[in-house]
Amino acid sequence: MYPKIKNIITVTIALFLFQVAVSVPFILLKKSGALEVSNDYFLIIVNSVTILSVSFYAFRKSNLSFSSMLEIKPNFYKFLLSILGVCLFLQILGSFLSHLIFINSSVSQSFVKSVSQYIPGNTFLLYFLGVVVAPITEELYFRGFVFAGLSKNYSWKIALIVSAGLFALFHINPSQMVAAIIIGLFSGYVLYISNNILLSIVIHCFYNGLTLFSSFAIAKFDLHNSVFNIKLGWYVIDIVDISSIILLIISLPYFLRYSREMKLELENNQNGIQANV
Repeated sequence: MYPKIKNIITVTIALFLFQVAVSVPFILLKKSGALEVSNDYFLIIVNSVTILSVSFYAFRKSNLSFSSMLEIKPNFYKFLLSILGVCLFLQILGSFLSHLIFINSSVSQSFVKSVSQYIPGNTFLLYFLGVVVAPITEELYFRGFVFAGLSKNYSWKIALIVSAGLFALFHINPSQMVAAIIIGLFSGYVLYISNNILLSIVIHCFYNGLTLFSSFAIAKFDLHNSVFNIKLGWYVIDIVDISSIILLIISLPYFLRYSREMKLELENNQNGIQANV
């Protein structure tokens, strides 16, 4: 039985409440000094394992085929390269919009300063949890189950909006919601035209990695004040922004081309299956 919107919302709320129930005691203990900062990682791991468990349980109960989303099709790697080029631009766009709306983003001065002070002692674990673990678990649930599941009962556009919206709300922090919506819409669309969850996972991993790396690079090499930059009021256009625009111009035509090819191949395969039935 494929899930409906009310089922998806119920499961997502349950996941959210569980995270709150686990997080609140940790936050209180941390503020009291009973726990160290490193215990935050344990909290992320607990939440990730929970999402992963719910995702696989939901796959089994909803009759969704997870294995079909892992098939490597022709032009997969070429399509992937074009996706990464577009993704770099989307990361910069997300930071810009987040800063525009909330005056706080992954490249804001306050965030950059905190990252430059925090990363050196926790680089590997921070990157592993933020760039590998979290994206995999979140993509399996929000794209693999929510989007793919809703697409069976509703149009892909409705499924895309609902999955991206829930994904954004799940992050709670308003300054992260803009980026979450962008990731949700883009990775959901890529899953729609390719039916490959691996591409969605790579998009999310790459996006998170860029967020951490760009913040660290800006702080490390002082990109906001040196090398190349143009200050436009509160926003600083630096070499990272210029590079993302150039890469978008190069990647977008290939992305559109391979998108059409992947979608056409997917439709032909689906028509072939229906004909055999």
